[in-house]
Order: sequence, then structure tokens, then C-alpha cells
Amino acid sequence: MTLALVCLGVALRFQAPLIALGIGTAAFIGDVVMGASLATILIYTDNIYAACAYGPRSMWRLMLMVTTTVSLAMGGVVYVAQQQQLGGSVVLTVVVAIVLVTPVVTAAVVRQQHDRAADERMRADRLARLSELERRNAVAAERGRMARELHDAVANRFSVIVVQSSALLRRDDLDAQTRTRLLTRIHDDGRQGLEELRMMIDVLRRETGEDGGDEPSVTAFGGAEDIGSLARSYGADVDLEVSGTVRPLSAAAGHAAYRITQEAITNALKHCGGPVRVRIAYREEEVELSIENTLCGGARPGPPGGGFGVPGMRERAEFLGGRITVGPAGHGVWRVCAVLPAPVGAGR
Repeated sequence: MTLALVCLGVALRFQAPLIALGIGTAAFIGDVVMGASLATILIYTDNIYAACAYGPRSMWRLMLMVTTTVSLAMGGVVYVAQQQQLGGSVVLTVVVAIVLVTPVVTAAVVRQQHDRAADERMRADRLARLSELERRNAVAAERGRMARELHDAVANRFSVIVVQSSALLRRDDLDAQTRTRLLTRIHDDGRQGLEELRMMIDVLRRETGEDGGDEPSVTAFGGAEDIGSLARSYGADVDLEVSGTVRPLSAAAGHAAYRITQEAITNALKHCGGPVRVRIAYREEEVELSIENTLCGGARPGPPGGGFGVPGMRERAEFLGGRITVGPAGHGVWRVCAVLPAPVGAGR
């Protein structure tokens, strides 16, 4: 009967390990009272192991304390009953510990290995999710950068083309010379926009490794000379003033200065028209760009933009450690003011 009960506990070891331990313990105690049998004792050790290995996490700690206490208590009882004969007490304590404590220790080792493996799997899953999140963020950031670069390379030019062509279509009183000049400027802006688009596509292809070429080179803008050429390309609508000792800028600072100026002039002409005042001030450790235009009473119709202009300018300035302010400057003036680090000798 006791053997059948401990075997029933074995059948329930996975589904109900604590119930299996309870049934096995009752059968084990009954077996000891009636006369211990080796088969019952051996199978009962599996009941103890199952409860510690498949039961609650803290079960093996509780069972270790209980079985150790029981082993020592039975050894003490034998020590007292045999009139303080230490040998028999030690032998019984060891035997009981082998039966009761050994399954608990074995289950604790196995349980810790399983828990450690589960923790490693959870950590690996978290790392995989973080890696996927970082990959998605990197892709989103790269797409945003590509969109801004394409916006800088194409939208500015074609926005000016739309503004100039709209003016050409609305004005019927223009003479042939003025029409030729406007058409020539539209042609030049379109050609330069296409060249910048081709250059940007080539850069993006190289960055993604499509053509297996060398690293793309960054177009370096020297500073006032290139910005002056940019300002003169807009004609009489842009007034340029340069102060301080003119010097070449680093490739990064010159590129940022050129693009910020280009974006600010394009926005001013597109939304309010001229005149636009461009000021470049060279100082010892920095260069300041100021692009101002008079605010118009109502927004002029123009082509819809992608919304990358002001964030793109701010990102270019902050990336270099500079600062930029965009907004009304009082007296009906809209100002874009960017200060970029430009130490003397950085452009050599």
C-alpha cells in the first residue's frame, strides 16, 4: 500500500509536485512505522526531488532546512536512546541525510541551472529586441537624414524655379530682356539642382555600398565667396554684407553655412519675397550668419514643402556645436541667425 502511494506521487510529479510530496510523505511515514522497505524509500526520494525541482522557487530552500533538521533530530533521538553512544547516532544521521537531504541538494543544483538558462534566454530576447529597436531607429534616422539632404539639394533650387516661373507667368508687361534673364536664371537653377541631385544620389549609393566605390567626398564650401555666389544667383532680391577678416572655413562649417543660408533665402523668397539681407560676420573663433527679410502681411502662395527646412538648419548648427535662432526679430523682421564655430586656421 505504501509503495503504491509513493508511486502515485511519481505519476503526479510534473502536474502537482507538492501533492505528490504530501502523498509520498504520508506513505513514507507509514512505511517506517510498519517496517521500512527499500523500494518505498528509494521512490520517496523522487517525490522529494520532484517537489524541489518542479515546485515553487523557494521550495528547495524550505525542504533543505526541514530535511536537515529531521536528520539531526533523528540522530539526537538515537543518541539519547542508546545512552549517548555517538557511533550509532552518526551512522543513522548520515543514512537519513542520504535519503532526505541528497534529493533536495540535487534538485537545487538542477533548478539553479534551469533558472540560469531561463535568465540567459530572457536576456538574449531583451538584447534581440533592443538590437531590433536600435536598427529601426538607425533606419529612421538615416531616412530622415537622406530626406533632409535631398531637400537641401533639390527643394531649394526648384522652389526658386517655381517662384520665378510664377512671377514670369503673372507678369505680362516684362520686356524681352527681363524675360530672357529670368529664363536664364530658371535654366541655371534647374541645371544646378539636377547636378546636386545626381551628386546626392551618388553619395547615397556609395554610403549604402551599391557601387563598391571609395568613401564619398564632401563638397567643401569656403565661406563668404561661395555664399556670395549663392546670394548673387538670386539677383537684386538679396543684399550681401561681409564683415571681419574673411578666411576659409572647414569643410563641415562651410557646408553648414552654405546650406543654412540657402535654406533661409529660399524660405524668405518663397513666403514673403525680397528683399533679403544676408550678413556674414567673421570673428576670432566663430562665424555668424544673419539672414533677414521683412514679414509680409499674408503668406504668399508657394509650393508645399516637406517641413525639413528649419529642423535641418538647427540640426546642422547643433551638430557642429553652434547655435541658431529662427523667428521674429521685431519691427516686422524675420531673422535666421546662426553662429558656427570657426577657429582661425581650421579651413587650411
